[in-house]
Amino acid sequence: MHCYAYWKGIYTRDIEELEKEVIEFNNAFRNPLKESEVSAILRCIPKAISKFIEYEQGVRSGQIKKVTKGMKDKGGYWYKNQTLIERLDITLDEQKHMKSIISEEEKYRRNNIKRKNNRRNEEGLTNREQQKVKKEQLIKDLIKKGFNKSQVAKELGVNRSTITRHYGYLFS
Repeated sequence: MHCYAYWKGIYTRDIEELEKEVIEFNNAFRNPLKESEVSAILRCIPKAISKFIEYEQGVRSGQIKKVTKGMKDKGGYWYKNQTLIERLDITLDEQKHMKSIISEEEKYRRNNIKRKNNRRNEEGLTNREQQKVKKEQLIKDLIKKGFNKSQVAKELGVNRSTITRHYGYLFS
């Protein structure tokens, strides 16, 4: 209810209209909050809204304002993702479809997928494996041109023993 009142208040910016909408919203529940609880929420919301509007106007006027963790020094309400997830009872499955209100667990899951996808190319090869394939192709091209192991090694700037050890099978 608190989150609803806060964001609805920022949107409407009319305290009387906000009161009506919050009371109507509360009464729509099977088990609505007590009138005293709704009144307590409505008492603290206007100050938080004015702090948000003040912050927003500062940003619009060109002031450099950075949103820091908690924003405790800025006034208003700046909920952490975890708080929103708990209060709104957002499941992990629902978070998979969201962009910003996600838990640490979902953040790490997305990062792991991204890391895994970036690690391999279309053929499923890592960077190191790709380099090896390119080097093998270069050696094959040099062999087709008639180069022997010593000439290939000189062309690639490595010892002949390296060519023999790693790519000797290409000369068979």
